[in-house]
Amino acid sequence: MLYSEKIFKNAVVNAHILVGNDYEIELVRRRLDWSKTDLLKNTNILITTLGPKGAIIETKNNTFIIPAAKPENEIDPTGAGDVFRAGFLAGFVRGLPLQTCGRMGATAAVYTVEKYGTQTHFFTKKHFIERYRKNYPQDPKFNPVF
Repeated sequence: MLYSEKIFKNAVVNAHILVGNDYEIELVRRRLDWSKTDLLKNTNILITTLGPKGAIIETKNNTFIIPAAKPENEIDPTGAGDVFRAGFLAGFVRGLPLQTCGRMGATAAVYTVEKYGTQTHFFTKKHFIERYRKNYPQDPKFNPVF
């Protein structure tokens, strides 16, 4: 179902976080007939996932480039964007910095890439923290409260 332009614009403007892959964000931008600058002016946090290239988190004042975590193998990317969002939000609701939240999203997403299917991955807190630190050694004190 397509929403009217007014409802769609209202949804985007009132969303605290707008997240999608590069194709989805481009569709939003085109549907609203906005430039990238317009989109950033009307969004608190804009997250663009880029598959194996990582993600970009943008606010009105900052841009964070999030490198993708390295998978042990690449079997199926299906669901990686959803798992990225879950990992990001796990950090966000804990009040962690946006860059850390993005790295958490990337770390979580890599687990689903390594398995076939969208809900076949699993990790422990300990393994997640170890994998995060391995992929993002610049954040050695990472230890979220789960």
